[in-house]
Order: sequence, then structure tokens, then C-alpha cells
Amino acid sequence: MSSTEAAREFQAKERKCRNQLKKRLANALSEDLNRLLQEEQETDVTLCVGSVVRLKAHRAVLLARAPHLLQGTEPTTPVIHLQGIEPAALKDFIQKVYTDDKCLAKENTALNVHNGQSLVVNGTAAHGPDVDSQVNSDQGSENLESASGLGADLLALYQRSDMSDISIQVADRVFSAHRAILCARSQYFRAMLCGSWMESLRQCITLQGLGPDEMEILLHFMYGAMLDFPPGTNVSQVVLAADMLGLEGLKDVAEMVLTRDYCRFFPKHVDGVQRSILECLAITHSIGLHDLYCSCVRWVAEHFVKCWSERNFVLLPPELQRDCLNAVTKNMTVQSVVSVLCGSEQLIGSLPEVKWAKQVLSLASELQEECLQMIVTHLPQVTHTAAFHDFRRREEFTRDPTLLRKVCVAVREGVTVENCCDLFTAVNRLSGDPSELDIITEDQVNQEELERKAGRRNELRMERLRQDLKNTEVLIFNEHSMQKA
Repeated sequence: MSSTEAAREFQAKERKCRNQLKKRLANALSEDLNRLLQEEQETDVTLCVGSVVRLKAHRAVLLARAPHLLQGTEPTTPVIHLQGIEPAALKDFIQKVYTDDKCLAKENTALNVHNGQSLVVNGTAAHGPDVDSQVNSDQGSENLESASGLGADLLALYQRSDMSDISIQVADRVFSAHRAILCARSQYFRAMLCGSWMESLRQCITLQGLGPDEMEILLHFMYGAMLDFPPGTNVSQVVLAADMLGLEGLKDVAEMVLTRDYCRFFPKHVDGVQRSILECLAITHSIGLHDLYCSCVRWVAEHFVKCWSERNFVLLPPELQRDCLNAVTKNMTVQSVVSVLCGSEQLIGSLPEVKWAKQVLSLASELQEECLQMIVTHLPQVTHTAAFHDFRRREEFTRDPTLLRKVCVAVREGVTVENCCDLFTAVNRLSGDPSELDIITEDQVNQEELERKAGRRNELRMERLRQDLKNTEVLIFNEHSMQKA
């Protein structure tokens, strides 16, 4: 695959992954804000229409999404009386404010004029929001995308620090925030601020166990549902902090970032990415990203010949190396076992004779034993596979067919009373079944010419292979006779 094609494939996978993540995070943000509205947690303002309809709301959300409703009121005004609006229209609009994915700060809301009359807030005509001032409020901040317009409006509120009602101290930095948003987005803050914790009465709380950089990212996510991290972010620390505050969506962002930056979305061709995928495997195991960890293990298992020979693989803890081995053996089938056997032999032959390679050699040898055992167990089926035909042809034209000899030895040592008939049938067919010879001859168009060029050496090697098969056949036949007796 050319570099241009690889780049296109990477970009297509990134777009797909990012769009899926964007949809999930946007839905989660709307659901969190809708729950905040329905449960009436941390409400600090009441909207009244006449003397009947009273809607409890949150000043922070209104300030971010519908600031005209607060125009002309004091920050501590508990009740806002609205005129020129029907109760049903107000309810629909407030629901839209809390859940609509669009950026309402950039729209001219239809609530300002209803039935030809201007909306009146506490006796004062309400004007639309200053769109330009709100849109430009976040200039100079990181160029990170929010999952929705709702997130963009809330993030702009955080960056302006308008009407913040709580401070969070992390190390030597103090962050201004809004209790309603924290309670809506974080299980940890919901328990702290809405429960019986002593912090629920404080205007400033102190958090331990995370740094200021991580706290900034967490707040950006809670307000804006950000889809990415700033350059240089310590993803592991962010995931641990997200786990502490109950931000599952932020862990999804971390998983996407690791999949993109370390795993390159698991390309079909290795292309040197095996080192970073092995690093990601270790990282995801340490921070508990189980799904991505399993994806890394599966990819390493699929490309074990190149991955296991890397120093990064040797540096993995023994239990992770064992997971990689188990993934290979678990996915072995009758169709693939011969290919895995050949891969294990290739790996063993490529390892340097140094101390760090001994553990890999042990794993590769164990894998090869698993392959041989499976081949013996399913020999009649294995010998019909295309992989076995290719393997047999390669071994016949090899000066020293070591791997085929290993298969013959495994078959001899694996003979039992229960399987001797099946093994005898399989070996007998390999020794002289004409149909099998036809298959091999058909796939080797120039075999006769190759044999003439190879001369006597090829004939001797083939004779030794036939003799191995005959010896195995005799042994199985004797075992079969004993069973009949």
C-alpha cells in the first residue's frame, strides 16, 4: 500500500470514528442537561407566566443559551416574570434551551416576539442576545471542537466566567465554575454538591489527586463535550481523573485519541506501527480501557511474528505477554493453524541469541506446541486445507524440512487407541492418494522442470519425506492392529 493510500485510509477511519464519538457525546450532553431540568437540582431562578405557570431553571444555562431572559434582572433575582408569551410556548422553549444541539447564541430566538407582541421580562422589553460578543468570546482558546452547539454555548459561558457560583482549587490554580453544570455532568460533583457532604455548603472546594492541566481538560469536557485533547496532554492522567469524577464520556475521547495517535486505527499492514500499538497495549491495561486493550491484543495476535520480536513486547509484563499468546491460540482454526505454525517457526528463526529474546523464544515454542497438538487432533481436516498443501510443497523443496519432520514426530507421539484410525486414514491418503497428487501437480505447473534442475538432491529429500510418512503409517497401522486384537 502506498503512503498516499495509507493516508486516505487513515483519514477515512478518523472521520468515521470522530463522527460516531461526536454523536454519542452530543446525546449524552443533552441527556445530562435534560435530567438537570427535570430533577430540578441546584435550581436558582424561577420563570413565571401569570400566576399559574412557574418553571424552575438554572441561571447558568439561561445565561449561556437565552441571556435575554435575564436581561434587566439582578444576579440574585429569584423570580422572573414574563409577559407576552404563552405557558406552553415557554415550556417548549426552555426544553429547547436545555437539549437542542444547535448553538442558540447564534440564532434569533422566536421567543422574543409572540403573537406580534414583544417579550417583557419583569416589566422591561427583552432584546435578543449580542450574538457577536458571544461568538467571539472564546477567541484565543484552544482550537478544539465541541460535540454540539449546546456544548459550544456552555463552553463560551465557562470561558467568560459569567456569574460563576463556585470555585475549585487544584494545586496552585483556582477555577471558576457553575454548580448546576458540574452536578449535571459529573457523578462525583453531584454527590458532593447535592448531597450531605460538607462541601455542599462551601463556595470553594479543593480537589486532590489531579493536576491543574487535567482539571482544565475536565472542565472543558463537562461544559463543551470536547472531541479531542490539547497537544501534549498526558492521556493516562486525564483518564484517571475522569474515572475519579465519573466522566465516562471523557474516557471515550481518550480511547479515540489513543486509537488515532498510537494505533493509527489498526492498519491492515504493519508498516512500523507495531511499536506504538504495543505501547498502547501497556497504557490501556494500566488505566483500565478494556475495549481498546482487547483491540490491541487482537491486532498483536494477528501480527505476532513482527510484534513479538520487538523489544517493546519483551518489556510488557508477563501477564500481558500471556494474554497475547492466548489470543493467538484462541483464534486458531483448522484453516489457520498451519499458517500459525509456519509463523511460529519463522519467529523462532528470527530471534537473536541474546538474553532478552529468551522469554519470546519460550512463548513461541509454546505456541508451536499448541499448533502441533491441534494439527494432530484435526489431522484429517487440516490436510485438506490450502494452507497445508502450500506448506507441504514448500517443505518438499527445502533442503532440511525441519517443520514437516516436527509434524511427523507430533503425529507419531500423538497416536492413541482413540485416534489411531483417523490418523492412519489421513497419513495413508497423504502417502499415496492419487487425488491428492493431482491437486499438488495442478498447483505446480513447472514441477517436472524444477525436479530436473534440482537433480538427485531433490529426489533424495523427497524420498526421506516419503520414508517419514511411511514410518508414521506403519506405527499407526500397528497401533490399529493392536486395537483390533
